[in-house]
Amino acid sequence: MNATDRDGPLRTFGLAVLVVVGLGAGVAAVSGTADATQVEQTSVNTTQSPALEIGAVDVPDSVPPGETLEVGYVIENTGTEAGTEPAVLLRLGGETVDTDTDVTVPANDSRSGTLVHEVAADAEGETLTVVVELDESGDVALEEVTVGSDSGDGGNGAGGADLQLVSLDGPEVLDPDEELAVNYTIENTGDTAGTEGFVRFRVDGVTVGADSDITVGAGERVTRTFTRSSFEFEAGDSISYTVELTDFADSASGEVSITLPDQSGAVTVDGSVETDSISVSAEVTELTTADERGWVAIENLDNDAGPVVQAASAGEVVRAGIDSLGGVRLGDTIEVRLAADSGFTQPLGNDTTSVAAGDNAPIPSFRLTPVTPEVGQQVSFDAGNSRGEAGGIVAYRWDFTGDGTVEATTQSPSTTHTFESAGQREVRLVVENEVGLTAERTKTVLVESRTAPPQPDLRGVDIGGQGTAATIAPGNTEISVTVGNVGDEAGQFTLTLRIGETVTRTQTTTELDGGTETTVEFGGATARLDAGSYDVTVSAANATASGTLTVETGSTGGGAAFDVEITGTNSPTTLGENLTATVAVENIGDGDGTRTVSLTAGELGSTGSSVTLDSGESTETALAVSTAGGATGEYDLTVTAGNTEVSTTVTVEGSSGGSSLVVVLILVLLVLLVVGTGAYVYTRKQGSDGGLDSL
Repeated sequence: MNATDRDGPLRTFGLAVLVVVGLGAGVAAVSGTADATQVEQTSVNTTQSPALEIGAVDVPDSVPPGETLEVGYVIENTGTEAGTEPAVLLRLGGETVDTDTDVTVPANDSRSGTLVHEVAADAEGETLTVVVELDESGDVALEEVTVGSDSGDGGNGAGGADLQLVSLDGPEVLDPDEELAVNYTIENTGDTAGTEGFVRFRVDGVTVGADSDITVGAGERVTRTFTRSSFEFEAGDSISYTVELTDFADSASGEVSITLPDQSGAVTVDGSVETDSISVSAEVTELTTADERGWVAIENLDNDAGPVVQAASAGEVVRAGIDSLGGVRLGDTIEVRLAADSGFTQPLGNDTTSVAAGDNAPIPSFRLTPVTPEVGQQVSFDAGNSRGEAGGIVAYRWDFTGDGTVEATTQSPSTTHTFESAGQREVRLVVENEVGLTAERTKTVLVESRTAPPQPDLRGVDIGGQGTAATIAPGNTEISVTVGNVGDEAGQFTLTLRIGETVTRTQTTTELDGGTETTVEFGGATARLDAGSYDVTVSAANATASGTLTVETGSTGGGAAFDVEITGTNSPTTLGENLTATVAVENIGDGDGTRTVSLTAGELGSTGSSVTLDSGESTETALAVSTAGGATGEYDLTVTAGNTEVSTTVTVEGSSGGSSLVVVLILVLLVLLVVGTGAYVYTRKQGSDGGLDSL
């Protein structure tokens, strides 16, 4: 027997073991996945954060019906890092009519934009409340505009006015430390005065400035200037800029190249810096550049606010407000740096100083959720972005009505409030720091009225015209009920009629406005009832109306009398499967008839089947209810037919878990089969080769 022959059975056995181990690992992996615990991630708050708010809103006094309403806005970022507002909303009458998305504003900078809305042609004489809202940052600004015919004063191009951009004058070359200044001229070639409501200034496709309400007389010209700080420009860049007339749909563009001058110089902190300082000053003591101008950066190295950058000349003193530096505290290090370009790629000098003791007023800030609450809705207020400056904040005082009265004082920056009426509310926050200095911030909150959802109310069950309690002859009797919508919003309701435990009917109403009602009629529900008394219930959502019904002696079967017997069940059954009962039914009366054979199994529900038999005739039927909505345990199972009733007890069991045991047994049998096969092949091979001694 050669080595290959000897290794054959062993390899077969090893492969089988690997398969078994792999299958076991797969089962373990599935089990591990099912039992895995979700790990909750937490975020780490940092002091560096944006603070976006609405700086200005430009809305015309009036707009003609059927024309486009243009609303200009400016978003300011007073925070310490760039921020993005996911959605800037234009709302009219509580409805969002236009949205600007993903508006990014650098730290200590601003961005402007325009939202538009087509005014309805039949809105003449209406006054529109215009709301510009920062969806995430939570700031809101409100203005009003009147819808009316153009007065003919030349505004928005009416009355014969024709405004055009006739010239655009900007530099072709610009040093990195120079300010970009662009002159533009608007000429009115029309025969009446005209007003351009909104002129945009874009640099590299981004709106960086705007002029509004520029009036030009007939045949006249008006020249204005846009400027842009060039600290964002780099040597070698090519910058494009555009001036656009919004109302008169005209524009002009230009381009400027950025050069790199020679540079040298020095800068020092001018005077001492204290915690109650208003600003930090720096003096350019030496500067040699192509145009004798440079760039100064002033920064608090102990926070994340970032530097304040300004252009300066030799001997000039520049200043940065304490707020723009993120505040200062005792011992903070203030650094000033000088360069010939706004990107500070070639620094010329720097100086530092340590902050001395003093007092700073706190800086309040807060946001609310939701931004536009409803009457009676709990609103969360968060002042966590407020800063204490000279120390921590010790008190947050909240005036939710704007009447000067503080409704809540907390040490925590978070609180809640519920507004009891709709309208505009001026919410004022006053913060106090550890040294007793205070500051306040006010925001306008628009509280909207709340409407109740559709809600059914049931009353007036009427059985055959006899009211809620009736006695009827066997046969068909109509049952009706009055359903009303006590909510504010319109809606439909599905009504369920139950008579005893065996008869169920459902019917859906037409859509009902709030405060209206209708009558719903159920026909044919009593046609097959046997003589006896029944509870009548009509339900819809959480509303219920009830009555009682008595069927007089008599029979739809002409002397028929049904007898029932439970001949078998599938008890015990597994939870989630159907519970089934086999029922023998016999007509022991002297006439033919029809009865409903019903099966009820406690909270599992009920089911039924109609059976028609001649006198002396019998049949067998199977009835089933689902156990999916129930629980394990014993249930009383009851079968009825007319006045005949029989019962038994059934059991619902949980899942046996046998599937896992079956998998294990199969794997064990597979191992035994492979081992046995290998041993058999090995023994036969020994015999054919003369035993082990012949190897």
